[in-house]
Amino acid sequence: DDLAKSDSIFSIFQSTSNTYSKPLVSPSKMSKNVTQVDEKSKPIEPIKPVVVNKDDPIALKKTLDDVVVEFFTLDKKYLQDNSTSNAKILVAFVSVSLALLAQFWPQPFPHNWLILIICVTGYAILANIVFYYLLNYKEKDIIFTSKSGEPDLIQVHSNINKWEYDYHLSIENLSSKTTQSVVKPFGNYFDENGRLAPEPFKADLSKLLDSVTGNKKRK
Repeated sequence: DDLAKSDSIFSIFQSTSNTYSKPLVSPSKMSKNVTQVDEKSKPIEPIKPVVVNKDDPIALKKTLDDVVVEFFTLDKKYLQDNSTSNAKILVAFVSVSLALLAQFWPQPFPHNWLILIICVTGYAILANIVFYYLLNYKEKDIIFTSKSGEPDLIQVHSNINKWEYDYHLSIENLSSKTTQSVVKPFGNYFDENGRLAPEPFKADLSKLLDSVTGNKKRK
């Protein structure tokens, strides 16, 4: 009888120890849960304000141009046409390739005179294509163009006149041939410390866009 009692007590103790030795949650799940809690508990870092030199109109214009692209691509979900930028990259790549070919041609000078003439001439032609055609004729003051598949083909121009402190912005709907423009001083969008206030600028952008698209809702 004493032996039977000891065996039963031992079996109860063994089953109890096995039960408590099993982890309630697997280590992998625990680590995932801890990671999720840590990520949720992390404070959201505030977006740093954009600050530029308020006495540099070129820097002010560049900052507003970036906001224009952000407004159309992120806020309004337009697809940007990058064909001109891609063409500039392609021409620049070919130009650099010609320069490398002239530099590392295996034959020394004067045996490589023909290759040098071809490479130098080609480089000069391609450089003129980039700076005079693509930049001054094709691109001009265009900072954004939507892709042709969009319901409204939108093109945005910006510029600043010499000795002026105003930002000239125009939005053109190439589909309906309508254009709306606005001229505002940089002080409307930057404070005295050069800190950008994007909300009023995007509000003006939204009004111009609605006026050229007929206030149509984008899906």
